[in-house]
Amino acid sequence: MANLLESIRENLHPELIGRAARLLNESEGGISKAIGGLAPALLAGFLEKNGDPAAREEMLGVLRRIDPALLHAAGKLLDDVATGKTHVAGGSADHRDLPDVLFGAKLPAVTHAIAAFSGVRVATVPVLLEVVGPVTAAALRQKIIAGAAADLSGLLQNEKEGIFGALPTGLASILGLTVANESGNNTLAAAPRREILWPFLLLAGLGGGILFYLKSC
Repeated sequence: MANLLESIRENLHPELIGRAARLLNESEGGISKAIGGLAPALLAGFLEKNGDPAAREEMLGVLRRIDPALLHAAGKLLDDVATGKTHVAGGSADHRDLPDVLFGAKLPAVTHAIAAFSGVRVATVPVLLEVVGPVTAAALRQKIIAGAAADLSGLLQNEKEGIFGALPTGLASILGLTVANESGNNTLAAAPRREILWPFLLLAGLGGGILFYLKSC
């Protein structure tokens, strides 16, 4: 079974990227990078808010109203962006509030970071969020319905490493997440690197030698 990011990426395919590029007057490469950064950013937002009971309930409320079929409807979502159509039960616009729920006051910083990472205009990112956001939420809903995890917390924790590893450089810091080596592989924080420890070990050894010498005099 595909993981969360794989499920999302499978439905944000090259044809959709080409259509979005033409619609938004952006390059296909820029749209591809922006979408590729938004998916893990949204999932990381779910992870970051999951520890806050009030925020978690708000997220679950949005997920309950998202149609799971939207996972396979990215093309329709793109077509509907200009018309203002919504895709939640009762016709409310809750899915449009998802970025605000996940990122809060950090949303402008996230938007600018994605634009800088991908090379698209800042104004393009909110439009892409209206496609990637519902698709991401639908992927979460489908996984939970299918029994891939007992609950949202379990699902996100199981895939945390992959989500963090896919984050564009700088986004983890904006979201307040601990991710080591952001400028490289965006791997999860681990034990201190050996090259950092060696100078301290060398100093400790020299200090011990000096003490032994002084005692011997």
